[in-house]
Amino acid sequence: MNARIGVWPYVARAEYEYASMLLVRNRSADRPRARALLANALTAARALGMRRLESKVAAARVPR
Repeated sequence: MNARIGVWPYVARAEYEYASMLLVRNRSADRPRARALLANALTAARALGMRRLESKVAAARVPR
């Protein structure tokens, strides 16, 4: 819904939070999705000047 109405800061945060949940769940099948979500969140955070979120996303690590 956030994407449909154009509230991109909330989209970026939601992608980061969802990726974080997937990483905590720690299933190997979730890792590709977590990587994609983090990549999207990082791109958006940089574009929107969301420095704190950018730092959080950059610090997130997806196990191989």
